[in-house]
Amino acid sequence: MSGSFEQHGRRVSKQLHKEIYLMAKTSLTDPFFAAMTKTLKQVIRWGAKNAVVKQDPIRKQLDEEIKMFLTAVGADNVNPMYEKLNAKDEEL
Repeated sequence: MSGSFEQHGRRVSKQLHKEIYLMAKTSLTDPFFAAMTKTLKQVIRWGAKNAVVKQDPIRKQLDEEIKMFLTAVGADNVNPMYEKLNAKDEEL
C-alpha cells in the first residue's frame, strides 16, 4: 500500500504544484486523518472477511480511495472527507 501512496502522492504533488511534505502535514489534520483512518478500517475488515492473504486485492480495493484522498489533501478540499465521514459504514 505504501507504493500506492507514494505513486499517487508524487503525481498529485506535481499536478497541484504542492510540496509532498506540505501534503503530509495536511493529511495529519482533521478531517483528512479521520477519513483515511475510516477507510483503512473498512479495508482491514474487508480483507479479514474475505480471507485475503495477498496484497493485490487489497491494493485494488484501496487505490481509488487513495487517489481521491491525496487529491483532496493536495487541493485542501475537505468536502470529500466530510462526505466519507458522514457516510454509513459500508463495504468497499
